[in-house]
Amino acid sequence: SSLAPAAGAPGWPHARGPDWTGQSPETALADEWPAAGPPVLWTFPLGQGYSALIACGGRVFTQAQTPLGQFASALDATTGRRLWATRYDDPFDPEGHWPGPRATPTFAQGRLYVAGTDGALHCLDADSGRRLWSADLAARWEGARRAAEGARTHADKAAAWRMAPEVERAEREAEQAF
Repeated sequence: SSLAPAAGAPGWPHARGPDWTGQSPETALADEWPAAGPPVLWTFPLGQGYSALIACGGRVFTQAQTPLGQFASALDATTGRRLWATRYDDPFDPEGHWPGPRATPTFAQGRLYVAGTDGALHCLDADSGRRLWSADLAARWEGARRAAEGARTHADKAAAWRMAPEVERAEREAEQAF
């Protein structure tokens, strides 16, 4: 058994699934679990945070923090082995009531988009974890600063994931203009 989707299946590329509905298109799912629960395929200690997992292309992606910082990570969906981890920020509120990242990454066209607790959006190469670009949304758009400071929950950031490809396009256009 594996977390990898069936051939041709879209996987679970962002917070609410392939169609943003929170419903899986998979078929032949179990109607009930065994009394002892489903079998554990693997575990991996990530650290602090509230990021959900996404799965696509035989990989699982998430965000978490350790005392060394906040990281985006890719794990092999079959074995749970860490493929890469990219540090993108300092730890957020490590001793507080709600430490660590709140956002869930989004996968699109070979790229992984992650949002930091500071309002920055990062685009990573999904195969290597190499940072392709970062945008400080809070600093660039004054209204986004208030939104980033007041909306640090996964639900509030879900709309940002839908606009990540548009942000990237705007970044390219801005670079070409200047």
